[in-house]
Amino acid sequence: YMPKGDVTISVTSYVPEAPEYNVSAEPNEYVSIALDQTKAKANDTVTFAVSLLDAKREITSVKAYAGTEVITTTYANNKYSFVMPSSDVTIKVETSSTAYHITTRNASHVYFSVMGAKDEYSGGEEIMFVASANYGYILNEVFVTDALGQNIPFTKGETSYTFIMPKSDVVIAFDV
Repeated sequence: YMPKGDVTISVTSYVPEAPEYNVSAEPNEYVSIALDQTKAKANDTVTFAVSLLDAKREITSVKAYAGTEVITTTYANNKYSFVMPSSDVTIKVETSSTAYHITTRNASHVYFSVMGAKDEYSGGEEIMFVASANYGYILNEVFVTDALGQNIPFTKGETSYTFIMPKSDVVIAFDV
């Protein structure tokens, strides 16, 4: 049915606002993660900072995940950033120890001492030790290996041995 006369039709359009997604950080006892924002729209750039809380650890990876998918993360000016996908994102930071230990094996008949011995060592540190067989025994060979059992090169002096501490625990073993 059409009325007699002019008809005015008003149309109001509604454009829904783009949805926002959550940005969160997986808890980690060794780092602090400072998020610049906890919500973002798709294609927004999200930035965050990561600080170590334990001087005996180092950051080994910083990743942003949308579900199981890893999002490309960049690092510049002491900040990490990524482009927000159309889903929630979780930031995960992995660290590893920078404090390593030296243990011995088959040392019951050996005098052994690390010069300047301490509980923990750092990767790259020069380690010097002395080793000699106890009375009545012969020290045939010395082995220095990392946590994976790989040989670590060392130099043998007259009564001492020197090697560079890897970023790994070390085992010094003796063939007596």
